[in-house]
Amino acid sequence: MNPERSTAREAWAEEVRETVAKEVSGRIIRRRAGEPAEVIADSLAFADGNIKGIALMVNRAAAKFNLSGIACRSGCAACCYVRVSVLPPEALNIARHVKEKFAPDEQTALLARIHAYVESIAALPVEGRMRHVLACPFLSPQQSCTIYEVRPLACRMHHSLSREACEDRDSPVPVIEDFVEATVPVMEGIYNGCAAAGAKPGELEFAPAMETALTEEDAEARWLAGEDVFAGAIDLYLREYVAKLLNGAPGERRT
Repeated sequence: MNPERSTAREAWAEEVRETVAKEVSGRIIRRRAGEPAEVIADSLAFADGNIKGIALMVNRAAAKFNLSGIACRSGCAACCYVRVSVLPPEALNIARHVKEKFAPDEQTALLARIHAYVESIAALPVEGRMRHVLACPFLSPQQSCTIYEVRPLACRMHHSLSREACEDRDSPVPVIEDFVEATVPVMEGIYNGCAAAGAKPGELEFAPAMETALTEEDAEARWLAGEDVFAGAIDLYLREYVAKLLNGAPGERRT
């Protein structure tokens, strides 16, 4: 990569982290005070703007060379069988959406799917959870996302150039790193903003986090007050992976 371009990207990423962190921290504090501030609404909108812009450029470049471009379409759900991590405000944002938009019978069915998912991974070792293939509880029978507008950032950043590769679990997926580079600073900004406001920021496994967010009484208010509401949903795989990096484990790069 061109050194000047790399430096510009790093500067942009740092600005995004700082801006998002400040915004999220301020919104947590205002919401804690009783104001109707949506903690991550602007952050999600900002990430979506970046993602749409990149998708447009990728598809234009593909068309220029008579290539197919981004393969992701409604009904293509291979990535919805992949393990996902979320941050607490993402889980709480989705829970609020479910409670406002889903009918009572839909909420009951959803909770049953989430509980079944959590039960199926409960006894698995950390590595086993990573490899276990399960449908996301929010995936409809028509193979579409039922919470698309509030889906996690981890889902938003995933774009592939080949549906066939996604559906073949032995094939490497041709992902586009620009989407990752546009989204990760937003995630890091949310994490830092939570920490700065005194709210627990940890990375969580999606299904266990949603079970907590949807069933624990006053989960959002307790999290805003600094309580570790999601302690039972910590993403152990990601925690172990980061620990290996930080400890310089054999074969791993120290950061």
